[in-house]
Amino acid sequence: MFCLSIYLFTSFTAHVISTTTYYLEEKGKIGIDHILSRATLSCTEDCIIFCKGEKAVTANYDVTTGTCVCHSVLPEMLSLMSQANTFMYANQACAAAAGFGYVYDISSNFCYKIHTKKTIWMEAREECKKEGGDLAKLDTPEKRQLVREIIKADGANEYFLGATDMAEDGVWRWVVDDTVFPEYTKKGWSECLEMQSDFRFDDTGCTHQDQKYICDISLL
Repeated sequence: MFCLSIYLFTSFTAHVISTTTYYLEEKGKIGIDHILSRATLSCTEDCIIFCKGEKAVTANYDVTTGTCVCHSVLPEMLSLMSQANTFMYANQACAAAAGFGYVYDISSNFCYKIHTKKTIWMEAREECKKEGGDLAKLDTPEKRQLVREIIKADGANEYFLGATDMAEDGVWRWVVDDTVFPEYTKKGWSECLEMQSDFRFDDTGCTHQDQKYICDISLL
């Protein structure tokens, strides 16, 4: 509340800053980042509110200078990725996971990490938990759209997600909080959830194949 009250009485000037083009070596292509606005603010919460108002995709908050910068691209496309301490995160748990490579997407309110080293579902979940998170819970349209865009950019790959029907066949639950995933009801011997390269959810064996996976930090 203290930070929010400061925001209500803080004045700043927003303006379009620049367009930056750079080479994304790991993706083998050019990235373009439109820096929409900049402001000097008091905290990360102010930065979230400000950049949402600017229709930004990602917000960066530098705690050392109090500078908030609003970007037009997803976090993993930013050239600032190596400067983990300047990224704006939604809570302390997500900020603490910056050293593990987690990023925060403002459009989906999603703190996540893409793991490209393939493994089985059980081991993938253990790795997420070591980092302070769990396999991803895609419980909103915004989160699902973000993951679809990631998979689209990555090509023909499948990703483990954090739901199973181990307790009851056809009743899928998110492992992070044991809530039901009502939109998906597929039955069968496969008990772990994945998103396929065609962006559809599917069941798969938990131990019979290695895949990439997505972890996230709960923001509740």
